[in-house]
Amino acid sequence: MNAPNLIPAGWQAGGLYSTEDEGGQFGIVKVLVVDAGAVHVRVYKQKFCSRPASVDPSMLTLGKLSDKDGFSAGHLPLSWRTFAKWKPILVSQQPVYESELEGYRLWQEANGGIFDL
Repeated sequence: MNAPNLIPAGWQAGGLYSTEDEGGQFGIVKVLVVDAGAVHVRVYKQKFCSRPASVDPSMLTLGKLSDKDGFSAGHLPLSWRTFAKWKPILVSQQPVYESELEGYRLWQEANGGIFDL
């Protein structure tokens, strides 16, 4: 017997979501892929003191670990449970570009794991 499709209906590829961290700050992630095992996100380095109701996608950037104003992740595979803990709220819907999927494709080829925190 097959398990029912348990992918949360509201999480969509291309969605920009505001998320809350444990320190009470807010960030923006873009959902790249939602599959049977994970939510694959791009985490932008911008942080906000309050949850943003809107965001200009052209202002979102990726950063390195050494950047003083924050870092990011081009691809982060999260369990549904972990993504839910981030309290995601949809801000806008955007296209997912093939260039954004490079990390996801490498993850697929490597049979990568999923962060379940």
